[in-house]
Amino acid sequence: MQNQLPVWEKLAKQIIWKQIGKLNGKTILDFGSGAGITADHFAADNQVTAIEPSEDMLGQQNNILKVSDGNKVSLC
Repeated sequence: MQNQLPVWEKLAKQIIWKQIGKLNGKTILDFGSGAGITADHFAADNQVTAIEPSEDMLGQQNNILKVSDGNKVSLC
């Protein structure tokens, strides 16, 4: 999914994720999750709940978010 992002947005996410560091076994709330890219990133090693209050964005999540096998993401 990251391959579909504009270069600047992909770079910004990579910088932020590097600053946050590696998270393992955490329970994470991604509020305002947009298309769920950050939720998917952290779901590899954590339990993630992604909340998106915008109905328009929720429609995009259903079409865009592709959760890798074993990832645990709850969309709300």
